[in-house]
Amino acid sequence: MIILSEKQIQSIYKMEDALRDVEEMLIAKQKNYVQAPVRTVLQFPDDNATSSIRSNCGKKY
Repeated sequence: MIILSEKQIQSIYKMEDALRDVEEMLIAKQKNYVQAPVRTVLQFPDDNATSSIRSNCGKKY
């Protein structure tokens, strides 16, 4: 796993990249190509952190 700071991400991943990715995601969602499994988000306020756990609810994606 690579851990990047916000500044490092912004130097690599530009706004144009984000807009393109959101547009592609919305098109895929409209075509029912997107399967979004239920997920649980755990918050750790003392560490100012969160963690998410995906659940496939018994389905194989």
